[in-house]
Amino acid sequence: MAISTIAMLSKAQEKETEKSVLDVAEEIRKIVTEHRILFLRIQLVIVLPIVVMMTLSDFIFRKFASTLLPVPTPRPLAYNHNLISFCQFFPPAQAFRHIHLAFQTTQVTLALTVAVAVSWFNLFLSVHYIAANVYAVVSLHKGENPTFMDVLQVIPKLRGRLMVTGYWAFLFIFAASLPLVIYDRMSSAAIPAWIFFLFGNIIAGFSLVASFVTGPIYQVANCIAFCEEKTGPSAYMKSIDLFDRKLFLKASVPVELFLRGLGSFVYTAVAVVDMGSYGFSAVVNMFFNSPITQLTVVCWTFVYIWIKEYQKEGLEIVSTPDEQFKGQFQRVGTGRQGDQDVEFAGLVDGMEKKLEDCAELSFSPLELVYMFILTTRISP
Repeated sequence: MAISTIAMLSKAQEKETEKSVLDVAEEIRKIVTEHRILFLRIQLVIVLPIVVMMTLSDFIFRKFASTLLPVPTPRPLAYNHNLISFCQFFPPAQAFRHIHLAFQTTQVTLALTVAVAVSWFNLFLSVHYIAANVYAVVSLHKGENPTFMDVLQVIPKLRGRLMVTGYWAFLFIFAASLPLVIYDRMSSAAIPAWIFFLFGNIIAGFSLVASFVTGPIYQVANCIAFCEEKTGPSAYMKSIDLFDRKLFLKASVPVELFLRGLGSFVYTAVAVVDMGSYGFSAVVNMFFNSPITQLTVVCWTFVYIWIKEYQKEGLEIVSTPDEQFKGQFQRVGTGRQGDQDVEFAGLVDGMEKKLEDCAELSFSPLELVYMFILTTRISP
């Protein structure tokens, strides 16, 4: 009887989980529709200007790198953004494309330096729209009603966490895409055409499959870094732990396929209507890709929320790290450095209390100085 009851509960929970997955899109539509003014402000004030700046930085680097390319100009497979991510504004994938393009130039050191600078700049920009949308979605899901000013105020507090997550994303994306380096090097080697074709398709397929794993993990790691006390490798380990096989197949693959299909449609449509004017195609790209970029963050935030609820874990936003981590030497902040974010918690209050205690006793000035040095020494 107990076994049958457990089996029935398991089946009921599975049905409920399946229903929750199917309702993710409906919840996205409902929240975005009810609070469309908030998301529209985020789109116009935060996302769209950032997409414009990232587009310009990408264009400037490509024009700069094209002047250093040898003749005939190579077309590296690694620059095909559909192999890494559907979205050209996915900063780790964009950085990977820039660095690979830099390796194709005749002045690798110069081009690589510029590529790294542009990649850091784009990463710094991207954390702002990620933070804004994650905060808005999580707050609205919890029944709160944040204003646009609340969204703006929370961004500087925790964007440093997203920067750390982005740095590690660069390493993971590069590692998953290393076979493309071999393929690009093979393009200039004297090997039979059929081997090159076969090996190239195998590598392209591997990179495409790898991007289906690395993309979702990066997006969910951003949510973990923003909503929990985890940054860098710990955020990725938590993200990997959340994605068991069932959850990945039920949530990650459908969302990724939808976003890739939407992005590929826009990419194809822009290529069809392109009349040879980069300015025209860039405007069309920004017009379509800016909402898609925001939709990507919103969708993956809902996936993160669904996984947390599936595993019955609490959902909170650590939006005030200075108040969250009080206590004796509990943390060195991982958020915005220099804005009361690096806090040796309890140290200042402890020093003041010890000085007051010393003042109540009858000690000579020399003894007070000596005791001050001893009592304020930080133990390892």
